[in-house]
Amino acid sequence: MESQVVSLLNPQNGKIYLDATFGAGGHTKAILNSSPLCKVIGLDRDITVLPFAEKISEEFPERFKFINGKFSEVSDLINSELDGAILDVGVSSMQINDGERGFSFMKDGPLTMTMGRNNISAYNLVNNYSEKDLSEIILKYGDERAAPKIARAICNYRNGQEITRTLQLAEIVCSVIPRKGKIHPATLTFQAIRVFINDELLELEIGLESILPKLAVGGRVIVITFQGLEDKVVKNVFKKYTHTEHKNKFKESNSKVLFKNIVKGALKPSRDEVRSNARARSAKIRAIVRQI
Repeated sequence: MESQVVSLLNPQNGKIYLDATFGAGGHTKAILNSSPLCKVIGLDRDITVLPFAEKISEEFPERFKFINGKFSEVSDLINSELDGAILDVGVSSMQINDGERGFSFMKDGPLTMTMGRNNISAYNLVNNYSEKDLSEIILKYGDERAAPKIARAICNYRNGQEITRTLQLAEIVCSVIPRKGKIHPATLTFQAIRVFINDELLELEIGLESILPKLAVGGRVIVITFQGLEDKVVKNVFKKYTHTEHKNKFKESNSKVLFKNIVKGALKPSRDEVRSNARARSAKIRAIVRQI
C-alpha cells in the first residue's frame, strides 16, 4: 500500500514529514524518493530498527533524522512543525518474522512480545495474571469468544509448569479451539496479549492527539490499521477533529472545521496488493488534512 500512502501524503519539496512507525524504513524511503527536497523524521519505539535508520541516514544524510521513542511522546520529542505524518500501526512483519521477539505463534521463541520499553512481557502476563483477568484481556483486545476456555487452559497448564515459549502458548490455545480454515486458533489470543502489554490502543490515541496539533495548514495524517480495535480508535479521533464543535481544541476563534477527510471512510488494499502481501488483506487507510 506504499504507493497509496505516498499519494495521499503528497510530499512536497521543503516540507517535513513524520514516519511515526519507522520499522524497516519502507515508508520513509518512499517519501524521500518521491520529493527530492523534503525531509523525514523517523520515529520508532523499537531500538532494533536502528540499523535500518543508519542505512537511510547514510543515503539521505541531510534529509533524515531518527528518534527512538513512542509516538505518544511526539509532543516532547519533536519541536518542529510537521507537514504530514504516517502511522502504520500494529506489529510489523519484521517483528513477526523474528521468532526471538516472541510475537509469532508459528515460530518457537521466548514469550516476550515487547515492542520497546515495557513494564511487562507476555511471559509476565501469562504466568501471573488471574484467570478472570486473562479472560477479560483476551476477550477485550482479541474479541475471542473462547476467552474463558483459553484462560482456564492457561491457568491449568501453568499449575504444572511455567509457560515460557510461544509454541507452548499456541499449543495450549489449540487444545481448546479446534482448527478450522486458514486462520490459526491462536491468532486472536496472541493479538490480545500483544496489544495489552504494549498498550497499543492508548498509544495510538495519544499519538494522534499529539501529532495533530503539530501539523501546519495543509498537513496530512495517514493511518494504516490492521484490526477493528485500532481502526475504531482512528475513526473516533478523526471524527472528533473533523467536527466544528471541537474547534477550540487548538484555540481557533472561527467556526470552520480544522480538519477534513481526504477520503470518504477507509481505503482498502487492491486485489493485486493482497496477492503480493497477504498481511494487507485486513488493512484500512484513513486520512485527514488540516485546512485552517
